[in-house]
Amino acid sequence: MSIDVRARMVCNLGTIIRGDIGDSLLTEGGLIKTTGTLELDGINIPAKGTEVMLAYYRPQSNTITRFPRRVRVKRATADPYRRTTKIDVGCRLAIAEDIVSPTAVYPQTRTDPGFIANRSAESYVAAYPPISAVSVLLHCLSKTGITLSPGSRLPQFNFMQKEIDLSPGYISVVNDLIKSECCYGYLDQQERLAIAKVNLTVGQAAAVLRDADLIDLSPIEGAEEPKDQVNVAFSTNRR
Repeated sequence: MSIDVRARMVCNLGTIIRGDIGDSLLTEGGLIKTTGTLELDGINIPAKGTEVMLAYYRPQSNTITRFPRRVRVKRATADPYRRTTKIDVGCRLAIAEDIVSPTAVYPQTRTDPGFIANRSAESYVAAYPPISAVSVLLHCLSKTGITLSPGSRLPQFNFMQKEIDLSPGYISVVNDLIKSECCYGYLDQQERLAIAKVNLTVGQAAAVLRDADLIDLSPIEGAEEPKDQVNVAFSTNRR
């Protein structure tokens, strides 16, 4: 994420020497995460999770503008010889990636196992109801302390299985849930997760940039080309 070279960055943790902060590409996953690094002048070791308040000051217009992303400290290391501190920062989604329970599962709610004695399909579904993707999503978010933004689009499907494996990590499971319905998620300015549908059919108006608005122009590199066809593999168990 680039800032006008005529502006000066300011930070609540100290004087910034250099830094690089950016968003992950939408083509890489369902969740858009903000990560980066900052190098500060002096020795300062903030605790993990400390909010990093960034803004940029434009002396030519005498205005100060808040940086359009909210990030927190992931890791901080000090260099006592150069008297500098390197801080890895990220949004709450990036920080919560580390929250993993190797044995965590989301179980199916069983109402009355004895009710399925006749083994009919209707009685089986009544006794072993499907697991809704929404309940799994909300459960994973509760484990990370992140809440949903009002108006978010929720998953619509159900799992016909007895439990959901959460060992890959709560954020990883959330990412797969929303990506499976062609949705994407990001944190709003209140650090709540907003989920929206990717619009693949209708174009939208975009901002118009003039030559006078640009200092530099370069292509976005590193992303994979979109696939022409998507194949979904699945398996079923029948009794």
